[in-house]
Amino acid sequence: QISSAFLPDEKIRIQAEARFFRGYMYEILADVYGGVPLVLEETTQPKRDYVRVSREETYQQARDDLKFAAENLPDIKDVPDYMVNNLVASHMLAVVYLSLEQWDNAINSASIVIDNPNMALMTERFGSRVNDTYNPLYPWASGGDPYWDLFRIDNQNRSSGNRETLWAIQFKYNVPGGMNGGYGFEQTQCPRTWQLKVKNKNGKSVNLLPYPNTYYGGKGTGAMKISDYYYEYVWKRSGYDQDIRNSSYNIIRDVTVPNPESDYYGKWLFKDKVPLAKYDEYRDWFPIVAKAACMGDHPLDVWVEDQTVYGSILTAGGVIAIKQANIYEARLAETYLIRAEAYWRKGENQSAADDINIVRRRSKAPDVSAENVDIDYILDERARELMFEENRARTLQRLNLLVERNNKYNPEFNYYPHQNLWPIPYSEIEKNTEAELTQNPGYK
Repeated sequence: QISSAFLPDEKIRIQAEARFFRGYMYEILADVYGGVPLVLEETTQPKRDYVRVSREETYQQARDDLKFAAENLPDIKDVPDYMVNNLVASHMLAVVYLSLEQWDNAINSASIVIDNPNMALMTERFGSRVNDTYNPLYPWASGGDPYWDLFRIDNQNRSSGNRETLWAIQFKYNVPGGMNGGYGFEQTQCPRTWQLKVKNKNGKSVNLLPYPNTYYGGKGTGAMKISDYYYEYVWKRSGYDQDIRNSSYNIIRDVTVPNPESDYYGKWLFKDKVPLAKYDEYRDWFPIVAKAACMGDHPLDVWVEDQTVYGSILTAGGVIAIKQANIYEARLAETYLIRAEAYWRKGENQSAADDINIVRRRSKAPDVSAENVDIDYILDERARELMFEENRARTLQRLNLLVERNNKYNPEFNYYPHQNLWPIPYSEIEKNTEAELTQNPGYK
């Protein structure tokens, strides 16, 4: 219930925002679990008789909520960076229409976003790092294209000039609730370069880095190494040396030796065949994806006083394990790929290719021809553009392709056939004593 103290327009806006989040959550639940119980009224007393509706009914509820939100949320140009708006609702609605196999509605909903005059892909450099001084020892450190700029601190917000953002989750350093300024991408996604040791000519080893370094993945833990599907396969289908998303500053496959105590100071680790002490290939080194790393954006109070090796940082309350930036929940490049999927489903391959190529041309990647567009190519393009942004598992679950694609491209970790959907938590089934809350097939 909304207080009578609010004006009618304010009540509608509050309802629209609430229904946006409810619709978005039901979309996620349908992707991951299939059908779930629908709860459309506030629960004010214990309830133990929940029953599941179908996956389609769950998507239909998400559709109804997001449609209301898209029609009643304020325009994107009229809200602050932290608030949801009409266009992000239309974006999410387009995805739900894909799940409901309503291709024309998906196209129309995505087109509302794409055609809005306030939206555009960023094709020129912009934001907080445009004027960086070039450092020849770290040639990857200041980027060189608008894709790199998209992921630097503060550049996710529309107030930075970024017309591509639909919705960015807000973080802030040294502000209560700001999660130390970001999300833990860097900690989990970057290797432990600060653990590497270079062998000097006298046989003794010195650290590649005397401290963790803001330009070398911070204090990454190597907790998750991406598969070769992303590091190699998708780029070989994309113009490996043309696509700027695979450039030497967006995916850093080699680094220099910045420690002057090394006999190989200034040399490239792999190109110049610098001798290394034995290291863990799964944790200590693998290519650094710049969009997951700070690349110079760590707060100044974690930089150490000794800058003999420029960019050296130390732990300060866990801050250096955090990617210092806001996080995209949706941006325009994905909207084009959503509409491309809808066109492809309709059999309009040329229109699908046209949308994909708008995204690819921003990255200087060669065009894809209409006859080469299929769901596999669309998923590859989503990986190239949206790695670390989209919830990849959810996208594949929506398409019922999680098992097939994972087992094909990541054979070291296979799923079982029933695992396109996750199990309903047994704790929920156990508590629901007055009705049967059914489990997904294949789980006990």
